[in-house]
Amino acid sequence: MHTDAFDGDAAALPLDGLVERVLAPLVRFNREHRAFKALAGRTDMPPALTEATAPLHRALLDRVAGVLATRAPQLPPADLQHVTVVTIQLVKALMPLVTAGEPVEREWYGRELRRVLVGYLTERLDGAPEA
Repeated sequence: MHTDAFDGDAAALPLDGLVERVLAPLVRFNREHRAFKALAGRTDMPPALTEATAPLHRALLDRVAGVLATRAPQLPPADLQHVTVVTIQLVKALMPLVTAGEPVEREWYGRELRRVLVGYLTERLDGAPEA
């Protein structure tokens, strides 16, 4: 995991800057290590592989939650957990579109992923009431 994306000053960036800071290395990693997604992203992995990737998944959840908690300390812990999981799932869902295909398509989907994340996080972190 790219630690610079989550370093101490990341949370202080404007939201679009934060999203870019975190997404850029994740996109780069996924483009350079396509087999990783096939291995770590499977839901039907054997127990030994599930156990082997669990620390990575936990670290990702913890880092994302840490940045979000710094930006929105008013969020109750349960909401923080939910927002963290939704944020990660949005990235996981759109990452295949961002990393595959022709460069023009990848860039378009990358912009859409950023737009989705900024919109969702703006609403959730700015204290919008539950829908």
